[in-house]
Amino acid sequence: MKRVLLAAALIPLAACAWMDGNMNTNTQRAAAKVAAPPPLTAEQKSEGIQKLNDITGMLIDSNKLYGDAAKLAKDATFKTELAQLADERGDQAKNFEAHVTDLGGTPVTSGGVGAPWQEGLMHLASLGQNDTKAAIGQVLKNENGLLDKFDDTLKDTQLAPSTIDFLKGARAKIASDRDRVAALKDKIDAQTASK
Repeated sequence: MKRVLLAAALIPLAACAWMDGNMNTNTQRAAAKVAAPPPLTAEQKSEGIQKLNDITGMLIDSNKLYGDAAKLAKDATFKTELAQLADERGDQAKNFEAHVTDLGGTPVTSGGVGAPWQEGLMHLASLGQNDTKAAIGQVLKNENGLLDKFDDTLKDTQLAPSTIDFLKGARAKIASDRDRVAALKDKIDAQTASK
């Protein structure tokens, strides 16, 4: 009798365990289907490639600008900061190039010709103005331009969610760097004002 009662008690437990295991498997399968993003459309790929390449060119230009600005800066600390920022922009350009390749595109490998910052920096150099304040000012102007470009690009409704996520992450880094450059500019402005 005890065996019968024990067996009767174990049957519902076994059924619950079986159902729980089956439900977890079904739940996991359903979650995997939801988690997998749909394949990108040709339009999403094309739009993403074009937009990412536009920004890549700007990042390549920024890499050069910040390197040139570091050469113009008199203060060693600012030279170091600008050189580091130049390296970061170069790394970001490479990340963008890789993302373009992942989308099936051919990444740009050079920046724009005649970017506005180039004219300003060349003008400073032609005047012999090796000036940290002017160099930081040009970098800040460029950072603001990069943020504007990111904001305009993120308004594009044809971009794939994965491209938007990639752009948002990159924009956050640009915004942080822009704040860092603004702090440098404030610091140099304070130094200049106290002289």
